[in-house]
Amino acid sequence: MPKVDLEKLKREDLEEAKMGIPPRFGKDIDVDFTLENSGRWEKVKGGNVWKLEVYSENSHSINMIFNDFFLAEGSELIIYNKEMNMMAGPITSFSNNKSRKFSTDIIIGQSVILEF
Repeated sequence: MPKVDLEKLKREDLEEAKMGIPPRFGKDIDVDFTLENSGRWEKVKGGNVWKLEVYSENSHSINMIFNDFFLAEGSELIIYNKEMNMMAGPITSFSNNKSRKFSTDIIIGQSVILEF
């Protein structure tokens, strides 16, 4: 992920606080990660697993917002931090919806691994 200028964000938050605007929750970073252009596929017993590590230097946590979310029946997505002490999932086709949007909870750390 591109490095975020935390000091600049803090200065902006201080200026906005003077106008009664609460501090931001996080910084949106648009990405275009797909099964085809990112991560790596591994053969495992019983099939294939795709893994992608997302690293954001100096972040306290990472959450994900998927804009074109659809999981086929029988597939699972698991998202966890590098320390493996926080996890979201397994996320299944049950989470599919008409808007094709999906958001994760906050996962503490500078790095998360997506495993599909």
